[in-house]
Amino acid sequence: NSDQLLNALAGGSRTTEDVEQVWSAAQRWLADGCNQPLNRLLMLPPTPGKLADATRNLWLRKAALLIRIDPVVPTALARALRQELVAFIGRGPWRTWCDLKQPPPEASDLRKALFYVAKFNKGASLSERQIYRILT
Repeated sequence: NSDQLLNALAGGSRTTEDVEQVWSAAQRWLADGCNQPLNRLLMLPPTPGKLADATRNLWLRKAALLIRIDPVVPTALARALRQELVAFIGRGPWRTWCDLKQPPPEASDLRKALFYVAKFNKGASLSERQIYRILT
């Protein structure tokens, strides 16, 4: 499952199944004479842009799980997440963190997730509608 593998790669934790998937893809890649793109064998998105979007969306969904609103209504969640993202990019730590490869270890889980959303979206925000579509 490409979403599961992408989640494992992005989050740093892995299962035996994830390791087996990467191992098997690498073996097929070598057996084929390295002719097929490895990301294709791993069933990851085919282009760097699509991979960046998929990774951004993964982190956006992680951030959504950290937003506390009651009741959880998709439109309200998208609105709240947009507000958090705009604040993070516009007047928050993104301005000083944008050149980092990863967020500082002391950052909250929400800020870590927003860091990767911004990083994989080239520092741009997302509209409420885009966020809603990604989350639903």
